[in-house]
Amino acid sequence: MMRVVRHAAAALRAAISAPRAIDRGLAPLLEAPSAGTSGASVPPIAPRDATAVVTLTRRALRLLAALPTSRWQMTCLYRGVAECLALRALGAPAVLRLGVRGAPSTPPHAAPDEARRALVAHAWVECAGLGPTPDAAMYTTLHPTATAAPRPSAD
Repeated sequence: MMRVVRHAAAALRAAISAPRAIDRGLAPLLEAPSAGTSGASVPPIAPRDATAVVTLTRRALRLLAALPTSRWQMTCLYRGVAECLALRALGAPAVLRLGVRGAPSTPPHAAPDEARRALVAHAWVECAGLGPTPDAAMYTTLHPTATAAPRPSAD
């Protein structure tokens, strides 16, 4: 019983904290946590409990997003951030992943610039105990340490 209460509390705290974590920046969630810093000083979450914690986090976020004038959203970014925070609070080494891919279809009359800008973005969590995200393989994962290519000079 205490395990369920601990998981529910972590899920609710994470859902409530998601907008603030997004505002502060995602970099800490994009890197694997250092050993011993994945969250509270509690024993790590058992792999079989990871799915239950994610489910509780999604339910909490769905309730918060339904509030009038809510600052919470039921998008993959908010879900991913909240799930990562909840899993880490319970000792799991969760990592937020961001990816992009080309839009599934570009209108035939689209200008070449429009076709280049037609991207779809997605956010998900990777963590031991969770199965693979079904659509993750369709996305090119963005890495926080990647540097942008230099822009060509205007000369």
